[in-house]
Amino acid sequence: MIPKGSDPTCTVDNAKVGDCLKKKGADDLEVADCSSPDADYKILNSLPDKSFCDRVSGTIATYSYERPGAIALPTVLCLGSAH
Repeated sequence: MIPKGSDPTCTVDNAKVGDCLKKKGADDLEVADCSSPDADYKILNSLPDKSFCDRVSGTIATYSYERPGAIALPTVLCLGSAH
């Protein structure tokens, strides 16, 4: 579920490698235009475990989340600088 009035295309669930993200609170991110000054990170890879991001060149942070309704393990995004 997403909050009423929010844009579902901006959720991390819809993000893919190459998309940029901006901080939306202490522990939340949302999709942002990569040319926007608000963009904080660029998704470099999506992997099943945080330790794999150590091998992804340019990774400065990771973000883990569970897709709604997913039975599998959380998704981990390897994040690099957006700028």
